[in-house]
Amino acid sequence: MLSILADTIATDHEINLLIARSIVARGLQNVGVLGLSYKANLKVSILSPTISFVNELIGHGISVKLYDPFFDAKEVNELVGVPIFDFPAGLSEFDSVVAIVDHDVCREAGHKLLEYLGNCRFILDNMGMWSGLAEEFAALGIDYHICGDANWLG
Repeated sequence: MLSILADTIATDHEINLLIARSIVARGLQNVGVLGLSYKANLKVSILSPTISFVNELIGHGISVKLYDPFFDAKEVNELVGVPIFDFPAGLSEFDSVVAIVDHDVCREAGHKLLEYLGNCRFILDNMGMWSGLAEEFAALGIDYHICGDANWLG
């Protein structure tokens, strides 16, 4: 039974590396990551998919900042070694946004996001929390994907 758990954890880790490499392959340089928690609306970083994802991006020279409403700047720095950004206003500095965890504050930002995405070219939404904004993203020239949809990995 424990080997199933170990295999699941290994698979989760590998998919996070694959996603990070797809960001690199797209030529994106400045990534805003939403969520450090393992699960929405909790402060739990154990088994967080964000940690390996961010480490892989950094290893490829990608600039990364992170937002999670449950972790402060010191905690984020200790866990992943990147600075935090203000949400949603800080989204304006990124060419890509990867929403890993669907915290309520991120989900509820809705149309307010649109005013801060002027530099964004790509959004990967792990949970599909912004699927209702897909047309607005497209109108802004943003390539929006939900994990698992067509071309989500490039």
